[in-house]
Amino acid sequence: MKIKFLYVGANDWFWSIDDVKIVSAPNNDLELTQEYYNTVSDLTYAGYYKMMPVRQANSAEIKFGAKFENKGVSTQPNSRVFGDVLFNGLNVYSDTTDTISITPSATVDKDFPHSFYPNLGIGTYNVMFNVKSDSVDEVPQNNSITDYFEVSSYQYRRDNDTVTTDNWFDVTSSWEMLLKYDIYQTDTVVALSAFFPYSQSSGRGIAIGDSISYYVYRSSDLQVPVAKNESYFVQAADVNSWVTLPIPNGELTPGTYYVGFKVYNNTSSIGSNSNLNSSTPPVSVLVRRNSTSSTDPWEYTTLFTPFIRMYTKSDNACLNANIDITHDINDTTTLGSVDIHVSGGGAPPYTYSWTGPNGFTATTKDIDNLSEQGTYYLTVTDVFGCEGKDTCVVAGIVPVFDIDNSASIRMYPNPNQGKFILSIENSDIENYNISVLNLLGQEVYSLKSVSNGENNFDLSHLKKGVYVLKLSNAYGTSRVFKWVRE
Repeated sequence: MKIKFLYVGANDWFWSIDDVKIVSAPNNDLELTQEYYNTVSDLTYAGYYKMMPVRQANSAEIKFGAKFENKGVSTQPNSRVFGDVLFNGLNVYSDTTDTISITPSATVDKDFPHSFYPNLGIGTYNVMFNVKSDSVDEVPQNNSITDYFEVSSYQYRRDNDTVTTDNWFDVTSSWEMLLKYDIYQTDTVVALSAFFPYSQSSGRGIAIGDSISYYVYRSSDLQVPVAKNESYFVQAADVNSWVTLPIPNGELTPGTYYVGFKVYNNTSSIGSNSNLNSSTPPVSVLVRRNSTSSTDPWEYTTLFTPFIRMYTKSDNACLNANIDITHDINDTTTLGSVDIHVSGGGAPPYTYSWTGPNGFTATTKDIDNLSEQGTYYLTVTDVFGCEGKDTCVVAGIVPVFDIDNSASIRMYPNPNQGKFILSIENSDIENYNISVLNLLGQEVYSLKSVSNGENNFDLSHLKKGVYVLKLSNAYGTSRVFKWVRE
């Protein structure tokens, strides 16, 4: 045997070869190169969902298949692939492909005879494939492939939760990306989410003020979305993070859908899974750059699996989705305000609904320019429809609507230990009603027909704390006092 090495070049750096080892190919070496989840004839399911909502998993059918190659020099008789699925550690599926005699260097695709149905509930499904023949394999480490997917309450995703910052897109004004999802039974998409990383070295990523829109398309019509949330403006907390938006009117009938986003920014990026990029199923990821044509301008890409997730309706989504609300009240000036801090729940962004005295309503996070004392009620809703509630009592020197502005009404001493005088002078109103509320807005004391003059009160039976004392009559509220019970 003769081996010849030829070097061509000049003035180049090179390293000489010191040792050469000649080895022969093994006689028996089968290699399992690919697993499939919807038969070998449909490559769009070469990679399966890493997480499925339980409603969809209950109706899904998985048709396993596998590809293997004879890398040895001997024909391998009775070659076959074994498949097993473990659910939460218990074997729930075992099957074997038909046997075949495979010659050296040949490649074979085989389907498993029986389908698998992931309808066993929420949990992790571990999938194992192993190729064997009648011969003892000399390289057993390439005989197996292991995989997994999970069934969740409401999350649908292809990524395996390993974030990278690869795959930048440079365009002049905007770009779009969609990821394929299957709906096996009627369901409702309630939110979409995508991860937009930021690169310190390149300066690329979404920025505060950029516009993002989320869309859901049927695979048969990639021009007119069936559901959408348009023109969300990026906030500081969105940069280098997940952006999750609610999707209104998102009922989906069975079929194939593409879900994703459009970004109005020429330097933004989308996160992806590096270890999944080489096996991204064809026609699963679509990209559109600077779309201005009425024709279909989408391009397929098999370069990577982007972080685009779908969340579907779940009856159990709010069981443990605790929304934590705290507040800061400023009622030491004539115009009060309430600042809200929210965390927890399924995912932001949150929506806000306020109600308050005399028909007050607001949908902003914080409220200000408050000109009336009283109890303000807040309901916070996350993208999954889970709610949290808070009660804020504005009881400082913020004025209330005064139906008797000629009257002199005083409460003294204040603070006190429960005994105080309420003095009413020069009032045209003959009788007032008194209500005492705690900071939860609950009435803890009331008295009708309080008249002009000095009225003595003994409420020492109430616990120490801050209360709201309100005077009112048939015409409305006249005075509100912040009372400190020492």
